[in-house]
Amino acid sequence: MTKLLDDCVGSLMSKVKKLGIDENTLIIFTSDNGAFKEIYTGGLRASKGDTYEGGMRVPYIFSWPGKIAAGSQCNDRIIGVDIFPKLAKIINAKNEQTQGGKSILPLLTGEKSSLGKRSILCYFPKYARLSKKTKIWAQSWRNVIYEGDYKLIEYPEYNKYEMFNLKEDETESKNIFKTEPDKAQYLKNKLAKKLIEIKAPKMELNPNYNLE
Repeated sequence: MTKLLDDCVGSLMSKVKKLGIDENTLIIFTSDNGAFKEIYTGGLRASKGDTYEGGMRVPYIFSWPGKIAAGSQCNDRIIGVDIFPKLAKIINAKNEQTQGGKSILPLLTGEKSSLGKRSILCYFPKYARLSKKTKIWAQSWRNVIYEGDYKLIEYPEYNKYEMFNLKEDETESKNIFKTEPDKAQYLKNKLAKKLIEIKAPKMELNPNYNLE
């Protein structure tokens, strides 16, 4: 699979060059979720399907000759929906719909090193891996909010929360939800407000489903 991926990217790059548009084409390489196994996450916790960093962080590699400096790096946190407003701005699209994203063009061109303070919401109403013995989901519905160095994970199914300071604890080994109650409450309130703003569906009991 790695060779196939490399071959396909190589074919794409070759075709762009053959068409003579390689100096005026932005190419984005990324993924839809974290690594399939935890051994590929560089020490980050968990993997695909989880909302810990091992399942959330993905590669973002941008190639745009003359616009993006080769070998440059940026550590600002971005999200998939940031791609659309960036592309819209590049082509001067009118009445662009940002879908909640923010243009990352200034980051790519080196004009800015950060998009500034903002909150990032991840709405993930997914269930997987039910334990037949405990009747508990290993992966239940989760809502996540990032702000600054902090990350809060909400588990609506079990009224449970986790909070981490990613700057001090990148591997998410220490849940500080109870030790920093003021920050925890602030992020809980902000998460709840954002879910209302986007009209996110709430959890509802399915009368036709029985865990038994």
